[in-house]
Amino acid sequence: MNEVFIGVLNSALVSGFLILAVILARFLIKKAPKWISCALWGLVAIKLMLPIRVESIFSLVPSSKPIPSDIEYSAAPQIDTGIRAINQAVNPVLMDSYAPRLEYSVNPLQVVISVCAKIWIVGMAILFFYLLISYLAMQKKVAASEKIQDNIYVCDRVENPFILGILKPGIYLPSGLSTDAEECILEHEKTHLKRRDYLWKPLGFLILTVYWFDPLCWVAYLLFCKDMELACDERVTRDKDKKWKATYCQALLDCSAQRKMVAACPVAFGEVSVKERIKSILNYKKPAFWMILLAIVIGAITGICFSTSPISDHSGTVIELKNPGDESRGAAEDAAVLEKWDDEAANAAQEWAQAIVQGDGRTIRSMATQEVIQDFENRELFIENGEDIYFSFGSSPMLYWGEEVTPYIIASQDAESRTVDILYYVWTSDPHVTVWREQITYTWEGSKFLVCGESMVTYDRIASAVEFFQAYPIALQGSLMDYYEGNGFGTALNEHAVLASSGAYLELFDPQTAALSLLNIAKDAGIDTEKVTYGDSDVCTVILHFPDGDVEVEMIHPYESVGIWVPCNIPKEENRWQR
Repeated sequence: MNEVFIGVLNSALVSGFLILAVILARFLIKKAPKWISCALWGLVAIKLMLPIRVESIFSLVPSSKPIPSDIEYSAAPQIDTGIRAINQAVNPVLMDSYAPRLEYSVNPLQVVISVCAKIWIVGMAILFFYLLISYLAMQKKVAASEKIQDNIYVCDRVENPFILGILKPGIYLPSGLSTDAEECILEHEKTHLKRRDYLWKPLGFLILTVYWFDPLCWVAYLLFCKDMELACDERVTRDKDKKWKATYCQALLDCSAQRKMVAACPVAFGEVSVKERIKSILNYKKPAFWMILLAIVIGAITGICFSTSPISDHSGTVIELKNPGDESRGAAEDAAVLEKWDDEAANAAQEWAQAIVQGDGRTIRSMATQEVIQDFENRELFIENGEDIYFSFGSSPMLYWGEEVTPYIIASQDAESRTVDILYYVWTSDPHVTVWREQITYTWEGSKFLVCGESMVTYDRIASAVEFFQAYPIALQGSLMDYYEGNGFGTALNEHAVLASSGAYLELFDPQTAALSLLNIAKDAGIDTEKVTYGDSDVCTVILHFPDGDVEVEMIHPYESVGIWVPCNIPKEENRWQR
């Protein structure tokens, strides 16, 4: 539910730019036909209803996802609105107040978001029941109506004409109307029927029910209702003479409804801004062709620029932060420089990795070239809070395990190409552990190492044996991927699984599915598994049949008889490949 709420919150924030743009466009095209304004509100409705992201190079929306979907699990929670001033004001507060700690039983943001999600659901329920009760109350009120034509009724208990109904909408008139007023009112309500306004208005309210927490959505709904009535008035009166318009305006005055609450169901004759509607009717002039064309162009620009999202600069699980430098690779290196590289590369990589884990932006700045620093700044990975400079990948899981734990290893280094590969073990509060593999490229400036290139791959959806051994090049036993003895998460995970009333942990009670889950194998990649037992019921081997080879994983059942299975080890180097 938290992820759904964050998704709705993101949709509201992103759609807010479109709502503001439509409000501005309404002002610019106020002399154009009112149906164009209604069409623009239709774009807003589509944007709010459909979470499909359409990317465009013309998009002016600063960010398509201001709040990361997994921000509640992030070690350094932050937002990315695309507006630097807002990010710099909000992110330090999030870092200081809501960053998780190992000593916490739950992430602070999880609690906050969970509470907000429950409030959101309660708010939706209240508005939905208001919609339902008001509709049923209106139906009860008109139950004694007298039918005078096909779908036209007269009722003594109603004061104002309106349309009620979805499948079989009816026009309800108060008794005692004059013949001229009744003619005007019926033409207005029949126009509403032709335009399907009796459907669009409750649909708009249902959307508002979901986004009730957003003031801009309330403004959009109220302006939509106003534009809907103005468009209907315009269509009814545009070809009428002054006398007919005068009768129509008098009927509006006589039937104006004094409503204190938002009407969700009926489309009433005089419910919206009667003064403005009369002024619009009396001052109406047929718009010139160029004005209609200009309004359509403005509407199209508004839709293209604010209904679409900016084009992503990366996709999948690969975070390409900076390409390697322009220095030639494989060229003959000065012997002294190579010797110094061999001696200091590992130390430099250790310092860099420690800074990444601790979010030490100041150290990262001191160890990177200006190009890399600028690239990080463009991506807003640095967060300044007074004199402190933090570094964070944003929606990442937790890199920091505490002062006593070193959650990274140097996987490989190549003096000739000046590269070092670093493995990071990252955790979430499920608890769950995955692996990131970072490659950094160094250059020399005098006697100082500087990172001139950096790329990161996250192994959370492993689909091949090659990827498997890139993620797990060392034995599992004793490492932070060892749930039993290495990270200690197995006990907590077992307690959660045994006590859970839902089926969220069922896969951990079977060694084959537990191997897929805890070793981050892509479950939708069609990886077949095979279980092999050797007599001990608490130990078995699971064979993972990848497309490019088979991998054996030892699984153990160290907890009570109804407990979960966890991976214990993987084969030695010489026994890894089975094909």
